[in-house]
Amino acid sequence: MSLDHLKPPGDDRSRSPSRSPRDADKVPLESMDSTLDVAKYMISCKTRCWETQALDIFRAAGFVVISEVLSEHQCQEVLSACEEVAAQIVGPEQWGNRSNRGRYSFGVASSTGSILHVPEIAGNLLVQAGLVLHPLLEEIFSKDGKADFLCYSGGGDFVLPGVKDYQFLHGDMPMAPGDDRMPPPFLSVNFCVQPLTALNGPIRLVPGKTERDWDRRQEEPPEWRSSRLFPCPAGAALLRDVRILHAGTPNWSAATRFLPSIEYISGGLRATQDEAMFPPSRCIPRGLYETLPEPIQILCRELVAEQGSEPENEDSENLKPWQSRYWHGVTYERA
Repeated sequence: MSLDHLKPPGDDRSRSPSRSPRDADKVPLESMDSTLDVAKYMISCKTRCWETQALDIFRAAGFVVISEVLSEHQCQEVLSACEEVAAQIVGPEQWGNRSNRGRYSFGVASSTGSILHVPEIAGNLLVQAGLVLHPLLEEIFSKDGKADFLCYSGGGDFVLPGVKDYQFLHGDMPMAPGDDRMPPPFLSVNFCVQPLTALNGPIRLVPGKTERDWDRRQEEPPEWRSSRLFPCPAGAALLRDVRILHAGTPNWSAATRFLPSIEYISGGLRATQDEAMFPPSRCIPRGLYETLPEPIQILCRELVAEQGSEPENEDSENLKPWQSRYWHGVTYERA
């Protein structure tokens, strides 16, 4: 699949020289450290009353890591599916579509705007992991004693080996003064199907900080640049308010780093009827939808394709506005 239509015009960062995994032996010392104490933001889903502790962490930081959500077998199954999808996305030029060459978004690159049509993704992440995380999701999206949320899509990203650039720090949605932190309008649940290490491009996160906490005319603080989520075990789920400042980091390893996600929205965001976002892409085939357990069907009721039809095929000329641009701090029109 060609992604030339997604190249940011005039962006020199996407035209850097080709990279080779052989460069991975030249790792700067700064890439070996992190100012983020991951243990403070992580809890196992097998811990007693884990949901309560996880909610406290999420409220304070805007993200929380839940370990032991996926088994080793599930991680391998999802990883294999990600590799197959990536093989269809990455062209010989390796342009990428996340503002740096070699970085890709599953959702933007997919013709359905999602990866929920992939059975291994739906079965392991949407269903199995979704059921484990459901009590916490209900707490996060609770307002006035009622949980109100829907599944919006399946996405995430991957970064090829040898990518040396830091992605610019950003929030994926604006947070205006006076906006409440809870419930978040948009939640991404990223899944570690491989361990996140110092070398393979772990995501960086700035706890509790959004776009309104940073004057972009100033350089980002050094501790923010090194606030990277590692070590983080395979099988963990990162629940993240997308307004929290975050960015990609270099992948010095010899393997592609995958971080697929399931995305959820609040009932409040859905009620806005924002034409740039709604209705969402009908990305789940009817046959697959009918195999989902009832709690998951309820969350995905707007995503199911009609009987006898395929999931919506959004070609490059008919992408929704949020699919055809980068949601990462700046807007790029299609070339």
